Amino acid sequence: MADKHVFSSPDGLVLASLKGSVALNPTLRLHPSSRTVYTARPDPSVHIAVVSGGGAGHEPAHAGFTGRGMLTASVSGDIFASPSAKQILNAILLAAFAGLPPPSDPKTARPRDVLVIINNYAGDRLNFGLAIERARARYPNLNIASVLNADDVSLLPQAATNDGQEQPIVGPRGLAGNILVCKVLGAYTTFGAKGISTESQQPTFVRAKRLGDALVANLRSIGAALGHCHVPGRNAHSGVHDVFCLSRTIIPQPFDVDIF
Repeated sequence: MADKHVFSSPDGLVLASLKGSVALNPTLRLHPSSRTVYTARPDPSVHIAVVSGGGAGHEPAHAGFTGRGMLTASVSGDIFASPSAKQILNAILLAAFAGLPPPSDPKTARPRDVLVIINNYAGDRLNFGLAIERARARYPNLNIASVLNADDVSLLPQAATNDGQEQPIVGPRGLAGNILVCKVLGAYTTFGAKGISTESQQPTFVRAKRLGDALVANLRSIGAALGHCHVPGRNAHSGVHDVFCLSRTIIPQPFDVDIF
């Protein structure tokens, strides 16, 4: 585990990282207050926007996944912390209205459809879910749905209790499969099936949602690491050295297993 860093404090690191991502890609823009990276001039022929995001510290996710053929907009929280519902709502609206201010009258608004990719973590599910419901309530003409990325094989969806009843637990978490979901859905909504756009293969909101759900249902991964991540300005994890960590997630969880 590295205990030396170029930056001694995490203050300002997330915003600085996002500014760097936008500076490298002239087709992207940054909304600083919500930490949202979005496409500046989306293709007007593309009628479905794809949005994702999560805690910072997993770069290049998700700002690095934003652009033509991938995400329309991405939103970042603090290091290892979900973005707030307010941030996510802003990202959804930037994607739905192509980076322009929403119309003053929500009833006359004609936003693009929005498909939101959510990683299966408690904070992400709560905040993204709240943002989606607020977007629906504010803009009646907005078609919006979500795809839940849960590709972790180290946790089963349910566990049996002492009385034999099955009780839901955290379930499979969203891991490296997120980049495949972002890429496949981004490419499909942009270019259509097999890269062409005939009437029978024209991407539609329903088809995109079904594709995302089918992809997640057949996607599995497992995380592994040689140690804990050390965030600048925070105390280092104390523990035994020479440990191989199996079923490691992008955020330390009590279910992670250390194998010596």
